[in-house]
Amino acid sequence: MGRYLSEQGFHVRIFRASTRHLTGEKIRNFDGIYYEENINKISYVFIKAREYGKSSKKRLLNILDFTRNALRVYRHDVFEKPDIIIASSVHPLAWYAGKKIAKRYKVPLIIETRDLW
Repeated sequence: MGRYLSEQGFHVRIFRASTRHLTGEKIRNFDGIYYEENINKISYVFIKAREYGKSSKKRLLNILDFTRNALRVYRHDVFEKPDIIIASSVHPLAWYAGKKIAKRYKVPLIIETRDLW
């Protein structure tokens, strides 16, 4: 979806955890709570979240890390005001973070359901 929107001329910024979901391993090491990288004309913002391997408890903490840190990034106005927020259901708290950010900036929110928890 991001690539399609980018090809249509939209500036796309994707927020994602700093870990891979299938393995729970880190993708990037960085200082602070986020790192931004431009890949194929799309801005990816890696939000710091702990590694979790096969641990369900650590996976839950990873979800909480991502949610808390994504909200912290937007609370401090690190990025410009978005035109729209699309919150995808990688986990249910992604919707929560999307809703809070959309409400803060008074912009529309689209919720994408990919996984019914």
